[in-house]
Amino acid sequence: MLFMVACQVVCFAKIHEHDIQLKGDLVLWIVGDEETGGKYGTEWFLKNHLDSLGLKDHVNTYAVSEGVGFVIEEKLFIFSAGQKGVGPKKIVFTGKPGHGSKPFNTDNALITASKAVLALKDYYENKIPLDLQYSKILSEKLSLVYPEFSGINESNFREKMEELKNKHDDLTKALSAQSSMTISANVAKAGNSVNIIAGRAEIDVDIRLLPDQNEEYAIEHLYKALHKLKGKYEITDSDMEFTRVSGFFSPI
Repeated sequence: MLFMVACQVVCFAKIHEHDIQLKGDLVLWIVGDEETGGKYGTEWFLKNHLDSLGLKDHVNTYAVSEGVGFVIEEKLFIFSAGQKGVGPKKIVFTGKPGHGSKPFNTDNALITASKAVLALKDYYENKIPLDLQYSKILSEKLSLVYPEFSGINESNFREKMEELKNKHDDLTKALSAQSSMTISANVAKAGNSVNIIAGRAEIDVDIRLLPDQNEEYAIEHLYKALHKLKGKYEITDSDMEFTRVSGFFSPI
């Protein structure tokens, strides 16, 4: 998200250049914590070095993330009031290795991992439970500008996203992300040599959680998605950052 940081720096420079007077103090705060939900950046700074910013407490103090929303059309902007929890998982697969010239009676872990990637994709796109309490707010507001977003509910949500995805790519992506826990297998590793059948493979899965969802919920649905591969994989532990949601009617 470096382009957003660059845009913010330019905006701050313009504020100073034109001597724009603001109500209160506006601090440009650049920390490296994009994928940890603030744990090792903003949260750590507030706990350990709050005084260095001249902030004695959190009263009437607000942090605005770099991704605070998106433009719908000119003079119409959707603000974000929260951030999904981040919970990447590594899934390790074991098989029966062998020489590439003799594949009979082997169990290629790479093939098992490939089946898992497809199973995770299918489960997310078609089977994962929907929770539209957040995406419904967005779709109702969008329908004021784009009537085709009206009437979206649990029974037609996936069908409507398919119907609208080509015309409204960014908006359907946002609505889909707000409607459920997301699962996306993005990194795969297997084998060391072209002539050796892989006895081990692993995939890294990006998982994002809605409010009230936790690690147990994520693991439960990974097991459901991979039930046909039971006994052939292990889900490794990783830190999971939970969702942060501000009130929709905060003073900011």
